[in-house]
Order: sequence, then structure tokens, then C-alpha cells
Amino acid sequence: MSKKRRQFIYRFWPSRDGTVTVFMVLLIVGAIGFGIQKGVEYLKYDTDLFIVKDVVVKGTTYLPQKRILKLANVQTGIKLFNVREEVIRARLLQNKYIKNVIVKHTLPSTVTIVIQERQPELFLADGTLYFIDAEGLILVKPKSMPMKELPIVSGRRVAELLKNRQPVYDALKLIRRIRTVDEDLVHFISGMIITPDGDIQLEIKPRGTRVILDPVHPYSKLYALAEFIKKPVNFNNLGKIQLIDLRFENRLIIRYKPSVKGPVNRG
Repeated sequence: MSKKRRQFIYRFWPSRDGTVTVFMVLLIVGAIGFGIQKGVEYLKYDTDLFIVKDVVVKGTTYLPQKRILKLANVQTGIKLFNVREEVIRARLLQNKYIKNVIVKHTLPSTVTIVIQERQPELFLADGTLYFIDAEGLILVKPKSMPMKELPIVSGRRVAELLKNRQPVYDALKLIRRIRTVDEDLVHFISGMIITPDGDIQLEIKPRGTRVILDPVHPYSKLYALAEFIKKPVNFNNLGKIQLIDLRFENRLIIRYKPSVKGPVNRG
């Protein structure tokens, strides 16, 4: 046997004088680790130290906690670590208003359920009031959901949008772009109208002034629109303006209501 090979064996095997080598250390550590693992498993599954006494729901703002608890169906009195998180999560995700769920054991006796509810990006009026979430899902607005200051989409029936969601995605893209250009501009928008051609027009508070966007470059003049509306003299006169047209290059075209006389062009 070569000298190098003998040196390798000596490093991983007890030496003749009884010295503990790396091999023995690893063997002892492994045995201790195995014992600890078995001990932990015994405490978790074979004793009554961890028994479910409480189920806590967190993160809800409009979904009733009683409904969450009923759907989760977690029984008290069972061993805490016998509660299967993935099973509870799958049950809860059957509720379309729930976007995501985290289920965790909270020692010594609590199952904690953290709910992420779907939140409205837009509202939608069609006989009743619906909301559209960030993924384009259309759901009936629960009565317990706070009414946020968001634009209301109109011009299409819900049944039509369920067959073709492209106008919904276009409306979501537009509202996100508006927030990027000027967050304050969103607060001036009361509605988004989907035209028969599939274009989107805006309605401005307080009197529903209509805004026609450029169909080719719908985001190109949003900054100019925001600057126009935020000027006090223009904001105070919005009630007199019937239409703001953004389809023309380097200008906003203003159309006043028939009973109001005023300029028709703004640079």
C-alpha cells in the first residue's frame, strides 16, 4: 500500500493509539442528530404537548372570518402537526375572492391562516356593481368591501367581457399607465367607457367631461391632460366642458357645452 493511501485511511479511521478521528466525530454527530430528530418527531406526533386549541385568521378586510373558518375546516383537539397546510390552502383557494393563503403552525396550539384578498383595481357597472382585480378577474363587489375611489368601467356587459377580456386588460393597462404618469390624475377620473370600436374614453369629475384618447398612442398626452386639469382655472370650469380631445398633435381640443361660449383649442 502506498504511503499516500495509508495517510488517507488514517485520517478517516481510528488510529492505533485510540485517537478519535474525523470519521468517529462524524459518526457521533450523525447519531446525535438522528436521536434529536426522532425525539422531535416523538414530541410532535406522539405526545399531547401540541394540540390545536385555536384557529386564527389574519389579513381579511371584507371576507367574513366565519366563512374562512368554515371553509378551512380545521378541527380543534387534534395534534397540531397533523394539520396539513396544503390541504387547508387548497380548500380556501376555492373561494375566488381569495388570491393567496399562508397556513402555518404557531406553537404551542394555534393554526394561523393568513389571507390575501383580491382587491379592486377598477369597478364595473352592469345592473349590479362588480370589481376588476389586478389579474382581470371580474367579481361581484361584496357589500362589506369598502367603496374605493376608483374609476367605473362601462360600455360592455359582464357577459361580453367574460367571453373577451381584452377590453378589461386594456383598461387595467391604461389605469396603471395613468398612475405612472401622474398618480393624482387617477383621482380626477370617475369612469372609463369602452366604445363600440374597443377604444377607451375617460370621464372626468365632477360633471362627467368626456376625454377622447389617441387610439394609436393612447398614453402620449396623459401628462398634458393632467397638467391641464390641475390648473385651477381649468378645474373650476370642467363643469362647462363637454369634451377634451387628445387625438390631435401638440394640442388639446376643448368642446364646451352648447350653452357655454369659449375657445375650442388649447395649445
